[in-house]
Amino acid sequence: MGTAPAVKLVESQAGGQGSARVVDVPVTSVNSADFLVTGAALKGSVGETVPMKVEFTNAGPAWVMTKVGEPSVRVMVTPPAGTSVVKTPGFCKARGEAYDCGTSERALYEDGREAYTFKLKIDKRVAHAKGSVALSTEARPSDPDKTNDQADITLDVTGGGPTGSTGSASGSSGGSSGGSSSTGGEGTTATGGDGTTATGGALADTGSSALPITGMAAAAVVTGSGVLVIVRRRRVQSLS
Repeated sequence: MGTAPAVKLVESQAGGQGSARVVDVPVTSVNSADFLVTGAALKGSVGETVPMKVEFTNAGPAWVMTKVGEPSVRVMVTPPAGTSVVKTPGFCKARGEAYDCGTSERALYEDGREAYTFKLKIDKRVAHAKGSVALSTEARPSDPDKTNDQADITLDVTGGGPTGSTGSASGSSGGSSGGSSSTGGEGTTATGGDGTTATGGALADTGSSALPITGMAAAAVVTGSGVLVIVRRRRVQSLS
């Protein structure tokens, strides 16, 4: 209950229809309204478009209405690095790298919420990329709790990129003295009759497990050629 004099209605001397006026009467009270924001956790692959929803809430217990012409609370949204905004919600305007978002009503009622849903395209992977949603920094005596005025927007980029593939490897070997070859995936390994080997192709760069297997097959071929040579020399000695 207030301590000011009682308010009463007094008939206007002007009278008549159309003489009514609207008067704003300020009312003060000892109360508080806890304004807070909620961030988001995003996940997607490079090239994908994902929704980003952040929120502003008046957790009460009081409700607040700003005067006409006075700025209301603003919500500043900064998307994570490596993304681009392809759709902006209402009441939001770009301010450099951030977006300045207002509220749909002057009255910020208890437990009232304002949601802002963006659409972001993930352009590239950026290590530890993180955005934020935060309240504007003007003085708000009715909102003494500043610990929940800022929240993170995290981004988890999955996969190695927009597309990815791995090749399979297979090997074959022949026993002819002229040499043999084996292939695996996109790479090749060849052996000649002199026992030399050569490798090439993209498979050698990938470090695929098919390389050791191919190398063993080539080594077996070279060893076989060596045995044949030894046997032939022994036969020549016996004939002589």
